[in-house]
Amino acid sequence: MKTIINVLIICLLTFSITTVTSLNAAYANTVTLNFTNICQDDQGKIESMLIAYLVNKLELNADESSAFSPLYSAYRKEIKSVKQEIKTVNGSSESAASKLTKRQTLEQQLLDIKNTYEGKFQQVLPIEKVAKIAAAEQEFKSILMESINR
Repeated sequence: MKTIINVLIICLLTFSITTVTSLNAAYANTVTLNFTNICQDDQGKIESMLIAYLVNKLELNADESSAFSPLYSAYRKEIKSVKQEIKTVNGSSESAASKLTKRQTLEQQLLDIKNTYEGKFQQVLPIEKVAKIAAAEQEFKSILMESINR
C-alpha cells in the first residue's frame, strides 16, 4: 500500500515538475493544475494508476485483475462521457428549466451506469470486493488531491 502511494506521489511530482519547467519562467510561479487541461496522455496515466490502486486495494488475484481492469476502464469511459455532457449542459445558454431537466436525465444515466456495472463487476469479483470499489475510488481521489496540493 505504502509503495503504491509512493509511486503515485513520484508520478505526480514528475508531472508537476515537467509542467512547471516547460512553462515560461515569468509564469512558473502562478501555475495551477486544472484537471480539464491535463492532456490525454496524463489522464491515461492517472486512469492506469487508479486501476493499479484498485487492484491492490481490493486485493485482486491475477484472474480477477485481468477480468476487472478492462471492465472498469469501460465503466470509467461511460461515466466520463456522461459527466462531460453534464458540464456542457451546465455551461449552455438554455433556460433554467431545460438545464434542470437535462441534468436530471444525465444524473439518472450516471446512476443507471453505476448499477449496470455493479452487476457486471459481481460477475467477475466477489460481492465483498465490489462493495469496496466506491470507497477505494474516493480514497484514491483524496490521495491524488493531497499530492497535488502539496
